[in-house]
Amino acid sequence: MKKTNIILYFLNLLLITSLFYGCDIWELKDIPDECTGEFESLATPLNNKSRHKAILINNDNEILIVGGISGSQAKGEYIDIYNISSDSFRRLDISNGNPRGIRIRLGATATKIDDNKVIITGGTSGTGTETGGGNTSYNKDIFLYDGNRKDTLIFKVGDLQIARSYHSAIFLQHSNELLIIGGDCQSEDNESVKQIEKINLTDYSSQFEPSLKLKDKLWNHTATLLTNDKYCDYCDILIVGGRNNSGQASRQAYLLNTRDNELKGLPDMNIARGDAHTATYIEYFSASNINIPAPERVLIIGGNYAHTESDIYDVANKRFLSFDSKFSLPKQRVGHTATKLSDNRVAIIGGEESSDGSRKDVSNVLIFKEDGLTVGEESLIHPRAFHTATFIGQTNNTGDRTILIGGNAPESELFYIESNQ
Repeated sequence: MKKTNIILYFLNLLLITSLFYGCDIWELKDIPDECTGEFESLATPLNNKSRHKAILINNDNEILIVGGISGSQAKGEYIDIYNISSDSFRRLDISNGNPRGIRIRLGATATKIDDNKVIITGGTSGTGTETGGGNTSYNKDIFLYDGNRKDTLIFKVGDLQIARSYHSAIFLQHSNELLIIGGDCQSEDNESVKQIEKINLTDYSSQFEPSLKLKDKLWNHTATLLTNDKYCDYCDILIVGGRNNSGQASRQAYLLNTRDNELKGLPDMNIARGDAHTATYIEYFSASNINIPAPERVLIIGGNYAHTESDIYDVANKRFLSFDSKFSLPKQRVGHTATKLSDNRVAIIGGEESSDGSRKDVSNVLIFKEDGLTVGEESLIHPRAFHTATFIGQTNNTGDRTILIGGNAPESELFYIESNQ
Protein backbone atom coordinates (compact mmCIF):
# COMPACT_ATOMS: atom_id res chain seq x y z
CA MET A 1 0.00 0.00 0.00
CA LYS A 2 2.78 2.38 0.88
CA LYS A 3 4.55 1.62 -2.39
CA THR A 4 1.37 2.41 -4.35
CA ASN A 5 0.98 5.74 -2.54
CA ILE A 6 4.55 6.69 -3.35
CA ILE A 7 4.01 5.95 -7.04
CA LEU A 8 0.79 8.00 -7.10
CA TYR A 9 2.56 10.87 -5.35
CA PHE A 10 5.26 11.10 -8.00
CA LEU A 11 2.74 10.75 -10.84
CA ASN A 12 0.72 13.66 -9.42
CA LEU A 13 3.89 15.68 -8.94
CA LEU A 14 4.87 15.10 -12.57
CA LEU A 15 1.40 16.18 -13.78
CA ILE A 16 1.40 19.35 -11.65
CA THR A 17 4.93 20.23 -12.81
CA SER A 18 4.01 19.87 -16.49
CA LEU A 19 0.91 22.04 -16.04
CA PHE A 20 2.90 24.66 -14.16
CA TYR A 21 5.75 24.95 -16.62
CA GLY A 22 3.63 24.65 -19.76
CA CYS A 23 5.85 25.31 -22.78
CA ASP A 24 8.85 26.81 -21.01
CA ILE A 25 11.94 25.41 -22.70
CA TRP A 26 14.18 24.11 -19.93
CA GLU A 27 15.65 21.37 -22.12
CA LEU A 28 15.64 22.40 -25.77
CA LYS A 29 16.34 18.88 -26.99
CA ASP A 30 13.02 17.59 -25.64
CA ILE A 31 10.31 20.06 -26.60
CA PRO A 32 6.77 19.03 -25.65
CA ASP A 33 4.21 18.69 -28.43
CA GLU A 34 2.15 21.65 -27.22
CA CYS A 35 5.06 23.96 -28.05
CA THR A 36 5.07 23.22 -31.79
CA GLY A 37 4.63 26.00 -34.33
CA GLU A 38 5.33 28.94 -32.07
CA PHE A 39 7.89 31.14 -30.33
CA GLU A 40 9.07 30.59 -26.76
CA SER A 41 11.00 32.96 -24.49
CA LEU A 42 14.60 32.09 -23.67
CA ALA A 43 17.28 33.71 -21.52
CA THR A 44 18.05 37.44 -21.55
CA PRO A 45 21.39 38.25 -23.26
CA LEU A 46 24.11 39.80 -21.10
CA ASN A 47 24.43 42.70 -23.54
CA ASN A 48 21.48 43.49 -25.79
CA LYS A 49 22.83 44.34 -29.22
CA SER A 50 22.22 43.96 -32.93
CA ARG A 51 24.27 43.50 -36.12
CA HIS A 52 26.38 40.90 -34.32
CA LYS A 53 27.47 37.45 -35.49
CA ALA A 54 26.30 34.12 -34.02
CA ILE A 55 28.09 30.82 -34.73
CA LEU A 56 27.03 27.34 -33.65
CA ILE A 57 29.95 25.56 -31.88
CA ASN A 58 30.82 22.80 -29.42
CA ASN A 59 28.92 19.86 -30.95
CA ASP A 60 26.00 22.17 -31.76
CA ASN A 61 25.39 22.85 -28.07
CA GLU A 62 26.64 26.46 -27.83
CA ILE A 63 26.40 29.69 -29.82
CA LEU A 64 29.36 32.10 -29.97
CA ILE A 65 28.23 35.76 -30.14
CA VAL A 66 30.72 38.27 -31.55
CA GLY A 67 30.67 42.04 -32.12
CA GLY A 68 27.62 44.16 -32.80
CA ILE A 69 26.05 47.46 -31.90
CA SER A 70 23.96 48.61 -28.95
CA GLY A 71 21.81 51.69 -29.42
CA SER A 72 23.72 54.08 -31.66
CA GLN A 73 27.28 53.00 -30.81
CA ALA A 74 29.42 49.96 -31.49
CA LYS A 75 29.43 47.81 -28.36
CA GLY A 76 31.22 44.65 -29.39
CA GLU A 77 33.80 44.65 -26.61
CA TYR A 78 32.26 41.51 -25.14
CA ILE A 79 32.20 38.02 -26.55
CA ASP A 80 29.41 35.90 -25.10
CA ILE A 81 28.48 32.24 -25.35
CA TYR A 82 24.93 30.93 -25.16
CA ASN A 83 24.56 27.38 -23.84
CA ILE A 84 21.58 25.69 -25.50
CA SER A 85 21.05 22.90 -22.97
CA SER A 86 21.06 25.17 -19.90
CA ASP A 87 19.47 28.21 -21.63
CA SER A 88 22.12 30.53 -20.19
CA PHE A 89 24.66 33.12 -21.31
CA ARG A 90 28.22 33.50 -20.08
CA ARG A 91 30.89 36.07 -20.91
CA LEU A 92 34.40 35.26 -22.07
CA ASP A 93 37.38 36.82 -20.37
CA ILE A 94 39.19 38.47 -23.27
CA SER A 95 41.43 40.76 -21.22
CA ASN A 96 44.53 38.55 -21.23
CA GLY A 97 47.37 39.21 -23.64
CA ASN A 98 45.82 41.97 -25.73
CA PRO A 99 43.20 43.79 -23.66
CA ARG A 100 42.00 46.10 -26.43
CA GLY A 101 42.70 43.92 -29.43
CA ILE A 102 39.21 42.48 -29.74
CA ARG A 103 37.26 45.42 -28.32
CA ILE A 104 34.32 47.10 -30.01
CA ARG A 105 34.00 45.22 -33.23
CA LEU A 106 31.37 46.09 -35.85
CA GLY A 107 31.36 44.80 -39.42
CA ALA A 108 33.82 42.01 -38.60
CA THR A 109 33.48 38.46 -39.91
CA ALA A 110 33.28 35.38 -37.69
CA THR A 111 33.81 32.13 -39.61
CA LYS A 112 33.67 28.61 -38.22
CA ILE A 113 36.60 26.46 -39.39
CA ASP A 114 35.87 23.39 -37.28
CA ASP A 115 33.54 22.38 -34.45
CA ASN A 116 35.18 24.58 -31.82
CA LYS A 117 37.30 27.10 -33.74
CA VAL A 118 36.21 30.44 -35.22
CA ILE A 119 38.28 33.01 -37.14
CA ILE A 120 37.38 36.70 -36.57
CA THR A 121 38.70 39.25 -39.07
CA GLY A 122 38.65 43.01 -39.52
CA GLY A 123 35.78 45.25 -38.50
CA THR A 124 35.67 48.73 -37.04
CA SER A 125 36.64 49.70 -33.52
CA GLY A 126 36.30 52.83 -31.44
CA THR A 127 33.21 54.74 -30.42
CA GLY A 128 31.73 55.23 -33.87
CA THR A 129 28.38 54.12 -35.24
CA GLU A 130 27.61 51.60 -37.95
CA THR A 131 27.52 54.41 -40.52
CA GLY A 132 31.06 55.49 -39.70
CA GLY A 133 30.34 58.47 -37.47
CA GLY A 134 32.36 59.23 -34.35
CA ASN A 135 35.84 57.95 -33.58
CA THR A 136 35.94 54.96 -35.93
CA SER A 137 38.96 53.05 -37.18
CA TYR A 138 39.26 50.04 -39.46
CA ASN A 139 41.02 46.91 -38.23
CA LYS A 140 43.25 44.44 -40.07
CA ASP A 141 43.80 41.92 -37.30
CA ILE A 142 42.96 38.22 -37.39
CA PHE A 143 41.75 36.57 -34.18
CA LEU A 144 41.23 32.91 -33.38
CA TYR A 145 38.64 31.59 -30.95
CA ASP A 146 39.76 28.13 -29.83
CA GLY A 147 37.28 26.48 -27.48
CA ASN A 148 39.61 23.52 -27.02
CA ARG A 149 42.08 25.57 -24.96
CA LYS A 150 41.96 25.70 -21.18
CA ASP A 151 43.44 29.19 -20.79
CA THR A 152 42.84 32.19 -23.08
CA LEU A 153 40.19 31.19 -25.58
CA ILE A 154 40.66 34.05 -28.04
CA PHE A 155 43.90 35.63 -29.22
CA LYS A 156 45.43 37.43 -32.18
CA VAL A 157 47.15 35.25 -34.78
CA GLY A 158 47.88 37.57 -37.71
CA ASP A 159 46.94 40.55 -39.90
CA LEU A 160 45.03 41.11 -43.13
CA GLN A 161 46.77 42.84 -46.01
CA ILE A 162 44.56 45.92 -45.48
CA ALA A 163 42.17 47.04 -42.74
CA ARG A 164 38.53 46.53 -43.68
CA SER A 165 34.99 46.00 -42.39
CA TYR A 166 31.63 44.80 -43.77
CA HIS A 167 33.46 42.25 -45.90
CA SER A 168 32.67 38.55 -46.25
CA ALA A 169 34.75 35.50 -45.35
CA ILE A 170 34.48 31.93 -46.66
CA PHE A 171 36.36 28.90 -45.30
CA LEU A 172 37.83 26.70 -48.07
CA GLN A 173 38.06 23.23 -46.60
CA HIS A 174 39.99 21.73 -49.50
CA SER A 175 42.91 24.16 -49.17
CA ASN A 176 42.60 25.13 -45.48
CA GLU A 177 42.31 28.80 -46.41
CA LEU A 178 39.97 31.66 -45.60
CA LEU A 179 38.75 33.86 -48.46
CA ILE A 180 38.28 37.56 -47.66
CA ILE A 181 36.00 39.33 -50.14
CA GLY A 182 35.42 43.09 -50.49
CA GLY A 183 34.71 45.42 -47.59
CA ASP A 184 34.73 49.07 -46.63
CA CYS A 185 38.12 50.64 -45.95
CA GLN A 186 40.19 53.82 -45.81
CA SER A 187 40.06 55.76 -49.07
CA GLU A 188 43.72 55.00 -49.88
CA ASP A 189 42.86 51.28 -49.99
CA ASN A 190 39.85 51.59 -52.31
CA GLU A 191 41.73 49.91 -55.17
CA SER A 192 43.38 47.19 -53.10
CA VAL A 193 40.10 46.15 -51.44
CA LYS A 194 38.78 45.00 -54.82
CA GLN A 195 41.26 42.10 -54.75
CA ILE A 196 40.21 38.96 -52.94
CA GLU A 197 42.56 37.99 -50.15
CA LYS A 198 43.45 34.51 -48.86
CA ILE A 199 44.52 33.58 -45.33
CA ASN A 200 46.58 30.43 -44.92
CA LEU A 201 45.13 28.82 -41.77
CA THR A 202 48.31 26.86 -41.10
CA ASP A 203 50.42 29.92 -40.27
CA TYR A 204 47.75 32.68 -40.65
CA SER A 205 49.74 34.51 -43.31
CA SER A 206 47.68 36.41 -45.89
CA GLN A 207 48.15 37.47 -49.49
CA PHE A 208 46.17 39.02 -52.33
CA GLU A 209 45.01 36.92 -55.25
CA PRO A 210 45.79 39.14 -58.30
CA SER A 211 43.59 37.07 -60.62
CA LEU A 212 40.55 37.44 -58.33
CA LYS A 213 39.45 41.07 -58.50
CA LEU A 214 36.02 42.71 -58.22
CA LYS A 215 35.02 45.36 -60.75
CA ASP A 216 34.24 47.86 -57.99
CA LYS A 217 34.65 48.28 -54.28
CA LEU A 218 31.87 46.23 -52.68
CA TRP A 219 30.79 46.06 -49.04
CA ASN A 220 27.79 44.85 -47.05
CA HIS A 221 27.24 42.31 -49.82
CA THR A 222 26.40 38.62 -49.38
CA ALA A 223 28.60 35.67 -50.37
CA THR A 224 26.59 32.44 -50.56
CA LEU A 225 27.92 28.89 -50.85
CA LEU A 226 26.13 27.03 -53.64
CA THR A 227 26.12 23.81 -51.65
CA ASN A 228 24.37 22.27 -48.66
CA ASP A 229 27.69 21.31 -47.09
CA LYS A 230 28.83 23.10 -43.94
CA TYR A 231 32.11 24.11 -45.54
CA CYS A 232 33.24 24.98 -49.05
CA ASP A 233 34.98 21.98 -50.64
CA TYR A 234 35.65 23.10 -54.23
CA CYS A 235 32.29 24.88 -54.24
CA ASP A 236 30.98 27.88 -56.19
CA ILE A 237 30.20 31.12 -54.37
CA LEU A 238 27.56 33.68 -55.42
CA ILE A 239 28.46 37.29 -54.52
CA VAL A 240 25.65 39.85 -54.83
CA GLY A 241 24.48 43.29 -53.76
CA GLY A 242 25.93 45.58 -51.13
CA ARG A 243 27.26 49.08 -51.63
CA ASN A 244 29.79 50.34 -54.16
CA ASN A 245 32.55 52.90 -53.86
CA SER A 246 30.00 55.74 -53.97
CA GLY A 247 27.97 54.18 -51.19
CA GLN A 248 25.11 53.37 -53.56
CA ALA A 249 23.27 50.05 -53.62
CA SER A 250 24.71 47.64 -56.18
CA ARG A 251 23.12 45.34 -58.77
CA GLN A 252 26.40 43.58 -59.48
CA ALA A 253 26.78 39.83 -59.14
CA TYR A 254 29.78 37.50 -59.37
CA LEU A 255 30.38 33.77 -59.44
CA LEU A 256 33.58 32.56 -57.77
CA ASN A 257 34.71 29.08 -58.84
CA THR A 258 37.03 27.84 -56.07
CA ARG A 259 38.06 24.72 -57.99
CA ASP A 260 39.52 26.71 -60.91
CA ASN A 261 40.27 29.81 -58.80
CA GLU A 262 38.23 31.93 -61.22
CA LEU A 263 35.97 34.96 -60.65
CA LYS A 264 33.40 35.85 -63.31
CA GLY A 265 30.88 38.66 -63.53
CA LEU A 266 27.23 37.63 -63.92
CA PRO A 267 24.27 39.48 -65.42
CA ASP A 268 23.05 42.10 -62.95
CA MET A 269 20.26 41.46 -60.50
CA ASN A 270 16.87 42.88 -61.40
CA ILE A 271 17.20 45.64 -58.80
CA ALA A 272 19.97 47.10 -56.67
CA ARG A 273 20.19 45.74 -53.12
CA GLY A 274 22.17 47.48 -50.43
CA ASP A 275 23.12 46.22 -47.01
CA ALA A 276 20.83 44.09 -44.82
CA HIS A 277 19.51 41.84 -47.57
CA THR A 278 19.67 38.04 -47.33
CA ALA A 279 20.68 35.38 -49.85
CA THR A 280 19.73 31.75 -49.20
CA TYR A 281 20.73 28.69 -51.21
CA ILE A 282 18.02 26.07 -51.73
CA GLU A 283 18.58 22.71 -53.36
CA TYR A 284 15.79 21.18 -55.46
CA PHE A 285 13.61 24.25 -55.24
CA SER A 286 10.54 23.59 -57.35
CA ALA A 287 10.28 25.68 -60.50
CA SER A 288 6.58 25.01 -61.04
CA ASN A 289 5.71 28.70 -60.84
CA ILE A 290 8.77 29.90 -62.74
CA ASN A 291 8.60 27.49 -65.68
CA ILE A 292 12.31 26.71 -65.62
CA PRO A 293 13.13 23.12 -64.58
CA ALA A 294 16.24 23.79 -62.49
CA PRO A 295 16.90 22.01 -59.18
CA GLU A 296 18.77 24.80 -57.37
CA ARG A 297 17.95 28.40 -56.50
CA VAL A 298 19.21 31.28 -54.39
CA LEU A 299 16.51 33.50 -52.85
CA ILE A 300 17.64 37.12 -52.45
CA ILE A 301 15.32 39.14 -50.26
CA GLY A 302 15.02 42.71 -49.03
CA GLY A 303 17.85 45.13 -48.46
CA ASN A 304 18.21 48.88 -48.23
CA TYR A 305 17.03 50.69 -51.36
CA ALA A 306 15.37 47.47 -52.62
CA HIS A 307 11.74 47.06 -53.55
CA THR A 308 9.35 44.38 -52.33
CA GLU A 309 10.26 41.97 -55.14
CA SER A 310 12.55 39.02 -54.42
CA ASP A 311 15.36 38.10 -56.79
CA ILE A 312 15.74 34.39 -57.59
CA TYR A 313 19.04 33.17 -58.98
CA ASP A 314 18.93 30.11 -61.22
CA VAL A 315 22.11 28.16 -60.35
CA ALA A 316 22.10 25.86 -63.39
CA ASN A 317 21.62 28.63 -65.95
CA LYS A 318 23.66 31.27 -64.07
CA ARG A 319 21.10 34.04 -64.33
CA PHE A 320 18.45 35.89 -62.35
CA LEU A 321 14.87 35.04 -63.16
CA SER A 322 12.19 37.56 -63.97
CA PHE A 323 10.14 38.82 -61.05
CA ASP A 324 7.22 36.67 -59.93
CA SER A 325 4.59 38.43 -57.82
CA LYS A 326 4.04 35.23 -55.80
CA PHE A 327 7.44 35.81 -54.18
CA SER A 328 7.03 39.51 -53.34
CA LEU A 329 7.22 40.86 -49.80
CA PRO A 330 4.21 42.73 -48.35
CA LYS A 331 6.47 45.76 -47.72
CA GLN A 332 10.13 46.69 -48.10
CA ARG A 333 12.14 44.86 -45.44
CA VAL A 334 15.71 45.01 -44.09
CA GLY A 335 17.52 43.55 -41.11
CA HIS A 336 15.53 40.30 -41.22
CA THR A 337 16.95 36.79 -41.08
CA ALA A 338 16.40 34.02 -43.64
CA THR A 339 16.64 30.48 -42.26
CA LYS A 340 16.50 27.46 -44.52
CA LEU A 341 14.38 24.75 -42.91
CA SER A 342 14.91 21.01 -43.27
CA ASP A 343 12.12 20.74 -45.86
CA ASN A 344 13.66 23.52 -48.05
CA ARG A 345 11.21 26.18 -46.98
CA VAL A 346 12.77 29.48 -45.88
CA ALA A 347 11.59 31.32 -42.76
CA ILE A 348 11.95 35.11 -42.99
CA ILE A 349 11.87 36.30 -39.38
CA GLY A 350 11.53 39.85 -38.06
CA GLY A 351 13.36 42.82 -39.53
CA GLU A 352 12.39 46.41 -40.26
CA GLU A 353 9.55 47.16 -42.64
CA SER A 354 9.55 50.39 -44.57
CA SER A 355 6.37 52.22 -45.52
CA ASP A 356 5.73 55.91 -46.32
CA GLY A 357 9.28 56.83 -45.38
CA SER A 358 9.14 55.34 -41.87
CA ARG A 359 10.50 52.08 -40.49
CA LYS A 360 9.42 49.84 -37.66
CA ASP A 361 10.55 46.51 -36.24
CA VAL A 362 8.14 43.71 -37.09
CA SER A 363 7.20 40.47 -35.36
CA ASN A 364 5.77 38.42 -38.21
CA VAL A 365 7.23 35.43 -40.03
CA LEU A 366 7.12 34.97 -43.80
CA ILE A 367 7.48 31.50 -45.28
CA PHE A 368 8.93 31.01 -48.76
CA LYS A 369 8.08 27.72 -50.43
CA GLU A 370 7.66 26.37 -53.91
CA ASP A 371 4.25 27.93 -54.56
CA GLY A 372 5.04 31.39 -53.24
CA LEU A 373 5.26 33.53 -50.11
CA THR A 374 2.84 33.19 -47.21
CA VAL A 375 2.54 35.00 -43.90
CA GLY A 376 3.00 32.51 -41.06
CA GLU A 377 0.55 32.14 -38.22
CA GLU A 378 3.36 32.49 -35.67
CA SER A 379 4.53 35.87 -34.35
CA LEU A 380 7.62 36.84 -32.42
CA ILE A 381 7.12 37.57 -28.74
CA HIS A 382 9.24 40.71 -29.22
CA PRO A 383 9.64 42.59 -32.53
CA ARG A 384 13.30 42.60 -33.53
CA ALA A 385 15.60 43.56 -36.39
CA PHE A 386 19.29 43.05 -37.19
CA HIS A 387 19.26 40.01 -34.92
CA THR A 388 20.70 36.55 -35.56
CA ALA A 389 18.79 33.33 -36.23
CA THR A 390 20.77 30.14 -35.59
CA PHE A 391 19.28 26.90 -36.92
CA ILE A 392 20.00 24.13 -34.41
CA GLY A 393 18.28 21.16 -36.03
CA GLN A 394 15.21 19.04 -35.45
CA THR A 395 13.39 17.63 -32.45
CA ASN A 396 12.39 13.98 -32.72
CA ASN A 397 12.66 14.32 -36.53
CA THR A 398 9.38 16.25 -36.61
CA GLY A 399 10.22 19.94 -36.33
CA ASP A 400 12.91 22.57 -36.85
CA ARG A 401 14.38 24.74 -34.11
CA THR A 402 15.93 28.18 -34.57
CA ILE A 403 17.30 30.40 -31.78
CA LEU A 404 16.94 34.18 -32.14
CA ILE A 405 19.36 36.45 -30.26
CA GLY A 406 19.58 40.24 -30.07
CA GLY A 407 17.95 42.76 -32.36
CA ASN A 408 17.25 45.15 -29.46
CA ALA A 409 14.73 42.70 -27.97
CA PRO A 410 14.81 42.01 -24.21
CA GLU A 411 14.87 38.20 -24.49
CA SER A 412 16.14 35.51 -26.79
CA GLU A 413 13.52 33.32 -28.43
CA LEU A 414 13.12 29.80 -29.75
CA PHE A 415 11.22 29.40 -33.02
CA TYR A 416 9.82 25.90 -33.50
CA ILE A 417 8.02 24.87 -36.66
CA GLU A 418 6.86 21.46 -37.83
CA SER A 419 8.55 20.03 -40.88
CA ASN A 420 6.64 19.16 -44.05
CA GLN A 421 8.92 16.21 -44.72
